[in-house]
Amino acid sequence: MAATKRAVLEGMALPIGEALEVERREFAGLFETADAREGVTAFLEKRPPAWTGR
Repeated sequence: MAATKRAVLEGMALPIGEALEVERREFAGLFETADAREGVTAFLEKRPPAWTGR
């Protein structure tokens, strides 16, 4: 949710191309989190994820 808010707030004042780059950067950063790894691992192991907020 925080990444979405950052992308919207920063991107509102930018031309569309630059705003899309902000969105891409925020989206890509989400895949580097512990929760992203946990989500994929839990899916592959067919178990509920144990989210940490990190």
